[in-house]
Amino acid sequence: TVYKNEAFNATTVNIDGENATTSDGWNETKDALGSDAFTIVTIANAWGYGAPYDLLRCAEFHNHICPGLSSGYMIAEYIRENYPLGAGESYTWIGCPNWCKEDAIQVLLDLTPGKRSLIVKQREILVNERPLAGILIIWNSTANSGRGVSFRYDKGESCNLTGVDIDDFSPPGGKSNPLFWTTRLKNGFGLLQYLDQPEAVISTDSDMFNVTSEQLDRVKEAGVDPYVELGLVEPAEVRGDFNGDGKVTSADALILLQAAVGEITL
Repeated sequence: TVYKNEAFNATTVNIDGENATTSDGWNETKDALGSDAFTIVTIANAWGYGAPYDLLRCAEFHNHICPGLSSGYMIAEYIRENYPLGAGESYTWIGCPNWCKEDAIQVLLDLTPGKRSLIVKQREILVNERPLAGILIIWNSTANSGRGVSFRYDKGESCNLTGVDIDDFSPPGGKSNPLFWTTRLKNGFGLLQYLDQPEAVISTDSDMFNVTSEQLDRVKEAGVDPYVELGLVEPAEVRGDFNGDGKVTSADALILLQAAVGEITL
């Protein structure tokens, strides 16, 4: 039943996964269901394919199932398998760069911005050809110290496993091209069989390293690159950093304003 023009109307359409992953099938589904098509197709088919209950909980929060959500599910599984918490320990996840994965991670590991245990920051997904995904910090409140490890997600391998071309995620025409949607459907459905094998596409990008309380506070601040702060990458020149402290802050904004009115020269 579709709500349109202030009325509910019954409609019949084949949302079977195999049909919806064809251009004609997707177009028919989109015409019938409108903006809810991707949500209905992904959640209904994932349930039909036997997706685990906790993935469906993630989908309820995220409003659909997609490759990005699945990658977060697999990161959370990898963490639970390889980095179980000990007495007095808790997780903090630095989602940097952030994408749909964070919605699965916060549901599965109970990490939220409100509890300051999930921090998201944008960064280039590929830095020196390293497909970064984020940083896990395991904090021991008793010892007032922690340890961390960074992660990578191999999107290319996820495409190999599910038989899609990585370039089809960004086809000509973008979202108006049915290939944009069918590629995500094929990849998302294909990853369902690997949810309990996170190591297929998830790996660590660093050895375990120590984290101080000062570093834990710093990585949560705006303008701080967590990879630089934790010594995982070398610092680079920061655009907008006029005073040379490696950050973009209100002090830099003041310098820019002074230059704009001619008080100083940059």
